[in-house]
Parts: sequence; structure tokens; C-alpha cells
Amino acid sequence: KELFHGTRTTDPERIYKGEEGFDMRFSDPGMWGTGCYFAVNASYSHDYSYRLTDGSFQMFMAKVLTGDSVNIPSNKSLRMPPMKLTNSSMCGETRYDSVNGMTNCSRVYITYKNDNAYPFYLITYKVRNSVGI
Repeated sequence: KELFHGTRTTDPERIYKGEEGFDMRFSDPGMWGTGCYFAVNASYSHDYSYRLTDGSFQMFMAKVLTGDSVNIPSNKSLRMPPMKLTNSSMCGETRYDSVNGMTNCSRVYITYKNDNAYPFYLITYKVRNSVGI
């Protein structure tokens, strides 16, 4: 999936020049625990965008491997996706690849492995102020 990601105070250069790319060690726990959060809507990620000294903002458009993602309610204690429910004990225990949910009018996907996302584009933009807003 192509999803958006803001880095808040982490310089995006640390992601696109770093060995790990999106690295959960820089993540603060969120609504679905400690993971890398990616949004369908750029407007959601704007609230987490990196701010440049000239007043511009930056966020990534990332290629994210969401795999078999499960929609679950918020759970701040998550550190990995939940186990899949299987009908047979012969299948072994497996986990979902990611989780997702709705917040602030956007679907967000959370991955818990650093190598599940690639910083495809770094978007730099400015926001125009509108009268009455």
C-alpha cells in the first residue's frame, strides 16, 4: 500500500539515509502500541509532519507491506500484531502481519517490523492560510 508517514521531530534524512529506514526505536507508543504508523490520508499525517526552518513541512509517502492486516480496537500495550485464530492445531500459531484502525477520520496501519516499509517519496510542502480558518 502507498501510505503517509510523518516523523514529528525526527529529521526525515535519518530515515532515508539510515540503515533501518523506518525504525521503531524512534517511535513513541500510540493508540496501537509501539510500532510504525502509516495513514491512508495525508491530512492525518500532516499533524505528525516534520517542520523545516522556512515554515515548510515534510512527510513520507511510503510503500508499506501490510500483509494480512487485522482491524482491531485501540490497544496501547501492543508490541506486535495479535495471533490469528485458527480452527486447527495442525496449522501452528501465526500472527497477523500488521494491525489497522480508524482515528481522526483516517484509516491507519501499524507495522511492528522495521523492514515492512520503504520511504518512497519525501514530500515537502507549505500550507496556505485561508481567511476564516
